[in-house]
Amino acid sequence: MPDMSSLLLLQGISKHFGKDKLQAVDSVSLDVHRGEFIAILGPSGSGKSTLLHCMGGIEFPDSGTVTVNGVTPRSAGEWATLRSRYVGYIFQAFHLLPTLTAAENVEIPMFGVLQSSTKRQRRALELLEKVGLSNRASHKPAELSGGERQRVAIARSLANAPLLLLADEPTGNLDTSTSQDILHLFQDIMAEDQTTLVMVTHDQSIAAHASRLIQFVDGKIASDSPNLSAAGGR
Repeated sequence: MPDMSSLLLLQGISKHFGKDKLQAVDSVSLDVHRGEFIAILGPSGSGKSTLLHCMGGIEFPDSGTVTVNGVTPRSAGEWATLRSRYVGYIFQAFHLLPTLTAAENVEIPMFGVLQSSTKRQRRALELLEKVGLSNRASHKPAELSGGERQRVAIARSLANAPLLLLADEPTGNLDTSTSQDILHLFQDIMAEDQTTLVMVTHDQSIAAHASRLIQFVDGKIASDSPNLSAAGGR
């Protein structure tokens, strides 16, 4: 259960794109509590991925503030420091470097945080074991299945023990069975590490497990409610 203290706080954030100032996010305020699993749903083009990007400093809002664990970053450098300490990010397209092994990909966020190469390597192997890929540590992304690549991406997102995981359609490129495996992995991570998860998804079967559901339409929160029928089991 979440402890109801705020981990992520959005206050009146808005984001526009292009010379026509297309509004992707429109004056959104949101309070995310520690331990929550929030699913953000909505039609394509509704702005939900942009909202997620603003939560993690991938995009900067044109107005409003984002506060993570009591810190309100004001610059790209401050955001980079905050992400290295508190935020893990998982993308639909994995974004693994093709020339690096699975273990080397997992190490990337640790540079500048863990100075010892031995400690980085040990941590990478621990995380690959956590996601069930200890036997694939020396394989490059092209040698891995889609599900395995997403597991590597999840391990990478956990490199610096983040308090908050932001996941943008993490099962969008996976089949139904693999998607459920990834969901179970997220549930294990949340239970073991007390991690908070905010996920953008089109997959209703994934969203059914969230503790809170947010419907996002035309750049705004259309509804925000606890998921009373959350399917927490397997």
